[in-house]
Amino acid sequence: MSGRTLTRGLSIVLAAAAAGCELADVSLAPPDDVIVAEVYVIQDEHGARATAFVHRTLGGTPGRPPDPVVALRSGGGEVLLREALRADCVRADTTATIAGRCLVTGAGENDRALAAVLNAGEVEAEVRVGSVRLRGRLRLPEPFRLVQPQASACRL
Repeated sequence: MSGRTLTRGLSIVLAAAAAGCELADVSLAPPDDVIVAEVYVIQDEHGARATAFVHRTLGGTPGRPPDPVVALRSGGGEVLLREALRADCVRADTTATIAGRCLVTGAGENDRALAAVLNAGEVEAEVRVGSVRLRGRLRLPEPFRLVQPQASACRL
Protein backbone atom coordinates (compact mmCIF):
# COMPACT_ATOMS: atom_id res chain seq x y z
CA MET A 1 0.00 0.00 0.00
CA SER A 2 1.42 3.35 -0.99
CA GLY A 3 1.72 6.33 1.35
CA ARG A 4 -0.81 8.27 -0.73
CA THR A 5 -3.45 5.55 -0.44
CA LEU A 6 -2.81 5.27 3.30
CA THR A 7 -3.20 9.05 3.73
CA ARG A 8 -6.43 9.09 1.69
CA GLY A 9 -7.86 6.16 3.70
CA LEU A 10 -6.93 7.80 6.98
CA SER A 11 -8.52 11.08 5.86
CA ILE A 12 -11.78 9.31 4.99
CA VAL A 13 -11.86 7.52 8.37
CA LEU A 14 -11.18 10.78 10.25
CA ALA A 15 -13.85 12.66 8.25
CA ALA A 16 -16.40 9.92 8.96
CA ALA A 17 -15.54 9.94 12.66
CA ALA A 18 -15.79 13.74 12.82
CA ALA A 19 -19.17 13.72 11.09
CA GLY A 20 -20.56 11.50 13.85
CA CYS A 21 -19.51 13.94 16.60
CA GLU A 22 -21.93 16.69 17.41
CA LEU A 23 -21.83 18.90 20.47
CA ALA A 24 -25.16 19.41 22.13
CA ASP A 25 -26.10 22.87 23.39
CA VAL A 26 -25.51 23.11 27.10
CA SER A 27 -27.14 25.76 29.22
CA LEU A 28 -26.43 26.36 32.86
CA ALA A 29 -29.10 27.47 35.27
CA PRO A 30 -28.16 30.49 37.37
CA PRO A 31 -27.29 29.49 40.94
CA ASP A 32 -29.84 30.00 43.69
CA ASP A 33 -29.12 33.02 45.85
CA VAL A 34 -28.85 31.45 49.30
CA ILE A 35 -27.08 32.26 52.53
CA VAL A 36 -24.27 29.88 53.52
CA ALA A 37 -22.96 29.65 57.08
CA GLU A 38 -19.73 27.79 57.79
CA VAL A 39 -19.55 27.31 61.55
CA TYR A 40 -16.50 25.68 63.14
CA VAL A 41 -16.01 24.68 66.77
CA ILE A 42 -12.41 23.97 67.71
CA GLN A 43 -11.44 22.43 71.02
CA ASP A 44 -7.78 21.67 71.60
CA GLU A 45 -5.01 22.06 74.17
CA HIS A 46 -5.26 25.86 73.78
CA GLY A 47 -8.92 25.92 74.79
CA ALA A 48 -12.16 26.22 72.85
CA ARG A 49 -13.14 28.69 70.16
CA ALA A 50 -15.78 28.97 67.47
CA THR A 51 -15.83 30.80 64.15
CA ALA A 52 -18.57 31.41 61.62
CA PHE A 53 -18.18 32.69 58.07
CA VAL A 54 -21.53 33.80 56.65
CA HIS A 55 -21.74 34.49 52.90
CA ARG A 56 -23.89 34.04 49.83
CA THR A 57 -23.52 31.40 47.12
CA LEU A 58 -21.14 32.28 44.31
CA GLY A 59 -23.10 33.89 41.50
CA GLY A 60 -25.82 35.06 43.89
CA THR A 61 -26.48 38.62 44.98
CA PRO A 62 -23.13 40.41 45.18
CA GLY A 63 -21.90 41.82 48.47
CA ARG A 64 -21.87 40.71 52.07
CA PRO A 65 -25.07 39.48 53.69
CA PRO A 66 -26.68 41.89 56.16
CA ASP A 67 -25.75 41.68 59.84
CA PRO A 68 -25.88 38.01 60.85
CA VAL A 69 -26.49 36.80 64.40
CA VAL A 70 -24.79 33.51 65.26
CA ALA A 71 -25.58 31.67 68.49
CA LEU A 72 -24.26 28.37 69.83
CA ARG A 73 -26.60 26.71 72.33
CA SER A 74 -26.86 23.63 74.50
CA GLY A 75 -28.24 22.64 77.87
CA GLY A 76 -25.19 24.44 79.27
CA GLY A 77 -26.16 27.89 77.98
CA GLU A 78 -25.77 30.12 74.96
CA VAL A 79 -22.87 31.98 73.35
CA LEU A 80 -23.23 34.76 70.78
CA LEU A 81 -20.40 35.23 68.31
CA ARG A 82 -19.10 38.74 67.60
CA GLU A 83 -18.00 40.21 64.28
CA ALA A 84 -14.28 39.94 63.55
CA LEU A 85 -11.79 40.40 60.74
CA ARG A 86 -12.09 38.20 57.66
CA ALA A 87 -8.61 36.83 58.40
CA ASP A 88 -10.00 35.21 61.57
CA CYS A 89 -12.23 32.96 59.42
CA VAL A 90 -10.58 32.63 56.01
CA ARG A 91 -7.07 31.31 55.48
CA ALA A 92 -4.60 33.78 54.01
CA ASP A 93 -3.77 31.48 51.06
CA THR A 94 -7.42 31.25 49.95
CA THR A 95 -7.67 32.50 46.39
CA ALA A 96 -11.45 32.81 46.17
CA THR A 97 -12.73 36.26 46.97
CA ILE A 98 -16.04 35.59 48.64
CA ALA A 99 -17.67 38.58 50.28
CA GLY A 100 -18.84 37.52 53.69
CA ARG A 101 -18.91 38.27 57.38
CA CYS A 102 -16.67 36.62 59.98
CA LEU A 103 -17.88 36.07 63.52
CA VAL A 104 -15.90 34.54 66.39
CA THR A 105 -16.26 33.81 70.07
CA GLY A 106 -15.02 36.58 72.33
CA ALA A 107 -12.44 36.40 75.05
CA GLY A 108 -12.72 36.06 78.81
CA GLU A 109 -16.27 35.58 80.06
CA ASN A 110 -17.39 34.28 76.67
CA ASP A 111 -14.72 31.53 76.82
CA ARG A 112 -16.23 30.13 80.02
CA ALA A 113 -19.71 30.25 78.48
CA LEU A 114 -18.42 28.43 75.37
CA ALA A 115 -16.78 25.77 77.54
CA ALA A 116 -20.12 25.22 79.31
CA VAL A 117 -21.92 24.90 75.97
CA LEU A 118 -19.34 22.42 74.64
CA ASN A 119 -19.35 20.32 77.81
CA ALA A 120 -23.00 19.48 77.19
CA GLY A 121 -21.91 17.09 74.41
CA GLU A 122 -24.38 18.39 71.81
CA VAL A 123 -24.31 21.88 70.32
CA GLU A 124 -26.92 23.66 68.24
CA ALA A 125 -25.85 26.50 65.95
CA GLU A 126 -28.40 29.06 64.85
CA VAL A 127 -27.65 31.73 62.25
CA ARG A 128 -30.11 34.52 61.57
CA VAL A 129 -29.69 36.88 58.63
CA GLY A 130 -32.74 39.10 58.26
CA SER A 131 -35.70 36.75 57.87
CA VAL A 132 -33.47 33.76 56.98
CA ARG A 133 -32.84 31.30 59.82
CA LEU A 134 -30.36 28.42 59.54
CA ARG A 135 -30.03 25.75 62.22
CA GLY A 136 -27.68 22.84 62.67
CA ARG A 137 -26.90 20.39 65.45
CA LEU A 138 -23.67 18.59 66.25
CA ARG A 139 -22.89 15.85 68.73
CA LEU A 140 -19.37 16.45 69.94
CA PRO A 141 -17.03 13.46 70.13
CA GLU A 142 -15.40 12.44 73.38
CA PRO A 143 -11.78 13.52 73.76
CA PHE A 144 -9.56 11.40 71.55
CA ARG A 145 -5.96 11.17 70.43
CA LEU A 146 -4.70 10.18 67.00
CA VAL A 147 -2.37 7.22 67.30
CA GLN A 148 0.37 6.73 64.78
CA PRO A 149 1.72 3.20 64.44
CA GLN A 150 5.43 2.66 64.87
CA ALA A 151 7.36 2.45 61.62
CA SER A 152 8.20 -1.24 62.15
CA ALA A 153 4.56 -2.17 62.87
CA CYS A 154 3.12 -1.12 59.51
CA ARG A 155 4.40 -2.76 56.34
CA LEU A 156 2.67 -2.96 52.99
